[in-house]
Amino acid sequence: MNDDYEIDIYATETGKEPYSDWKDTLDEQTLAKIDIRLTRIRHSGHLGDFDSVGEGVYTAPS
Repeated sequence: MNDDYEIDIYATETGKEPYSDWKDTLDEQTLAKIDIRLTRIRHSGHLGDFDSVGEGVYTAPS
């Protein structure tokens, strides 16, 4: 049984994913930090430090 949490990537009505576009511009070290944070969130559901931006959307500042 997989108890991992699902993280949805926002897509516009035309299918564009601003997060993915932004992520593609980052260096390897920054990508690794983001991957570590998202993996922890996926496995534990614990967001750590975060802010709600409304409508079920959250930002996780570094």
